[in-house]
Amino acid sequence: MRKVFRNLQLGIAVEMDTREVYPKDPGMGTPVLVTFSTGDTGTWNCVTSEGETSDGYKLSKDQLNWLETVRPKVEEWMQENGV
Repeated sequence: MRKVFRNLQLGIAVEMDTREVYPKDPGMGTPVLVTFSTGDTGTWNCVTSEGETSDGYKLSKDQLNWLETVRPKVEEWMQENGV
């Protein structure tokens, strides 16, 4: 099951995908991916803890604030799907 939260104005989306959940190998896959209109991507944990992607795209304050507004829904999805 795939679920997506988007903010077109900020050019950011959070994509959650149960096909990327591997309970026997939790380090495998990317169940929660943050994508940007620039083509940059980052894992939920990296983007929310570092404020940037592993490739160096720095999130704006508005993008970080928006991620905080969807955090409860993302964390609920993660808990429901064993992430």
